[in-house]
Amino acid sequence: MLFDTASDRYRTIARYDHVLQAHLAAGRLQSEGIDAVVADEHYVSVNWLMANALGGVKIRVPAEQADAALAVLAQLDAGAYALAPDEAADGQAGMPPAARPPTPRSGPAPDESPPAAPGPRCPQCASLRAEPHRTWRWRLAMLLVHTISLPMPFKDDGRWRCADCGWRWRQQA
Repeated sequence: MLFDTASDRYRTIARYDHVLQAHLAAGRLQSEGIDAVVADEHYVSVNWLMANALGGVKIRVPAEQADAALAVLAQLDAGAYALAPDEAADGQAGMPPAARPPTPRSGPAPDESPPAAPGPRCPQCASLRAEPHRTWRWRLAMLLVHTISLPMPFKDDGRWRCADCGWRWRQQA
């Protein structure tokens, strides 16, 4: 046996399937002044298939604080700490209205220029739907990197392909 449960001063009060859920609950307990510890989080993060075998991610608290911690978790499950709909919508929960930053206006500013095109214009049909043309060398390099972790250098040689007409060209840098 790894530890003696009779002499262990910490008690497991909750188990979660996901590390994030356990940390949220432990954070709520810690904000209430309870010394909460998240156990087995790294095992579950690295090998999530073992989560059921390990009993999930555990929250452990000192034995003398276990009853208070269970009460806080019961309130958390009942929704006592949920945000009001108007606070949840604007993302400014807990801030007084005077301290909230101004709401940004919608739409682009009048002096802003439109975003730049993602690639060059096709010399055949003048379309802006150009995409980099990947040759067999690029595909081979990606295959080797992902299958046997062998990095193979490849150079982007400026080849483009039009998505509208299919024209291929090389653009000089």
